[in-house]
Parts: sequence; structure tokens; C-alpha cells
Amino acid sequence: MRNSPGRRTLTATALGAALLTTGSAGAPLLVPRDAAQTPALVFLNIIAFDSDRDGGEEVYVMDADGTDPRQLTRSQYANAWPQWSPDDSRIVFSSTRDGDWEIYTMAADGSDARRLTYSPGRDAHPAWLGPSRIVFQSPRHSADASEVDLFTMNTDGLRQQRLLATPGFDGVAVPSPDHRWIAFQRGVPDLRRPSEQAYRWELFLVDSSGMNERRLTQGPWSSQVPSWSPDGTRLAFHSDSTGRDQLYLLELATGGTTSLTTSTGSDHAPSFSPDGLYVAFTSDRDGSMDLYVLRIADGTVRRLTHDLITRSQPSWSRNGRRILFSGAGTGVDEVYVINLDGTGLARLTTGTEGIRP
Repeated sequence: MRNSPGRRTLTATALGAALLTTGSAGAPLLVPRDAAQTPALVFLNIIAFDSDRDGGEEVYVMDADGTDPRQLTRSQYANAWPQWSPDDSRIVFSSTRDGDWEIYTMAADGSDARRLTYSPGRDAHPAWLGPSRIVFQSPRHSADASEVDLFTMNTDGLRQQRLLATPGFDGVAVPSPDHRWIAFQRGVPDLRRPSEQAYRWELFLVDSSGMNERRLTQGPWSSQVPSWSPDGTRLAFHSDSTGRDQLYLLELATGGTTSLTTSTGSDHAPSFSPDGLYVAFTSDRDGSMDLYVLRIADGTVRRLTHDLITRSQPSWSRNGRRILFSGAGTGVDEVYVINLDGTGLARLTTGTEGIRP
């Protein structure tokens, strides 16, 4: 579940992986719940994460077994949303080290930090759009922090381009596996709760040049957290169209949507496995919010954790055998890994900081 705006959390990613889940550090009032950025979530040997364990929110890396944590940034300001480049040589992230949320990159060992953006407002949630471009969100064209647009730029910060100029919130970009398309969430007024001035979320698609915008979901409900299938033909997401969040599968060629879950609880944050056979997700169907995996072919669901209070979209190992996630069963958010069959649960972090992969 998304934390409330203003609460600092930690975002962990993995070597060779796309950004797993966005934290809410420095968030404006308009923030999508369960926001995530997940083309094909995988991890290999090293996990990158941000943490406030030493006072300020900084970026760290650690080995996949939780050992050898190394602090990469030492700015004493907030540093969040790290993501490995496709060749594993650099990390893109956001930071307030210069007084405002801006986008930076640094070498894998924390050296050679380069500031890429210079704009008022919260430049956040960067994602690699192939080896030479980065997509991110920013309210730079409005004094209203909830007026957010998507932008792309070169990896050196040049050629910054506004993809869309639509009123409201366009953000949480999720590039397709081939980086040709970007799925994103758009905030629109929720007419079910007019007195609260609340927003709901719809899914859209746009190509990487900002053309061919396509609306993917429509209705008086929220649809969030898209996850691309490995072949780029389908999106898994969650929606509260039935009154509670459930998982759905969207076929991009036809626009057809099928239901993946019909539980008595709330199912959130789906994440496709690298082979496209499974979707990992979080759910409170059995009481506490825990990690589950669904086999798409027959709808079989397996519960993987018990009372760990999972808080983020899970991430898969490259071979599809292990899953990386965060849970707050100890009272604070920590990073865990577990095997696909539910064995081998290991807690990778310990401390008092909030942690979110």
C-alpha cells in the first residue's frame, strides 16, 4: 500500500533491473497509491536502495544476500528512486541535495555524480528508456505541484522533451521491454467522492516520442500499477472496479481485459515473472497484507508469506526462481527475498529505517 505523502520510505532496485517501486519522499499531495515502475522486474547480484538509516535519505547498494551494504551518496539530503542502467554501469536517481528534487546519475560505485535537471518542482521517478534516454515526471510548467507531466532526456541531461501537456497528473512511467512505449497513470477527479476533491487513476499508453497516446482503461474507478508482460503484448494491473482492488490482464492488441483474481480481499501491485507464466502480487485476502503468486494459465494462487505486511510491488530474479519484496512484519519496512515455491525466505536488511524495494 502507498504510504501517506511526506513519509520517507526506501526504494530498492536490483542490478540490471528496472525501478521496483516509488517511495513517497517529498511527494506532492497528489500521489497515486501503490505507484510503481516495472517494465520486467528482475535482480541479479546487487540491490540498490535508498534509506534514512543514517539520518538523511541516501542511496545504498548491498549484495543479493543482504551482506556488504555500501552507502553511495553522502549528501545529507533526500536521495530516492535509484535504478540501474541497462548495462549496469550507472544509477539514475532523484535528490534534493541542491535544494529541490532533481534527477542525477552516478557510477555504480557512487562516484561521478552528475546533475541532469535544473527546474523548479519535484523531478522524480526516473526510468531508463533504453541505454541513451531517461523518462521522468515533473511539475516544472506549473506552480501547482499536482500538475505533473512526463519528460524524456538524454542520459547527459540534454534534449529534455515534454511528452504530453495534459492538465492534471501524468506520471509513474513504466517503459515497455523494448522501450518503444510508456505506460503511465493519469489522475482524474473521482466523481464518487466529490466532497473530498479526490482523484482516481486511469492507465494510458504513449510512444517514447510522445505520440500515439492511447487510453487503456476507462470507468468510474481507479486502475493502477501496470506491469508489462515480457513480450510486451499485455499489461497486468489492479483496479477497484468491483469495489475492492483486484488483478486484471489487458491485451494491448485488442484492448480486451480479463479478470485474474476475484478474492474477498484486496489484491495489489502485480508483477510479471520473466517467463510470463506467473504474476506475483500483494493481498490481504487472508488477513494481513502478504505476498502471493498466481499462475496465469489456470489461475492457481499460492501464498508465499505470512504476516509480513508486504508494502510494494515485488521483483523477480532473472531466472524467475526468487522474488524480492519489502515487508513491515518487524514493525519497520525491510527488504526480503523468497523462492517461487515459498521456501528460502530471507530478510536482507535490519534496522530502524523504512525500506521499500
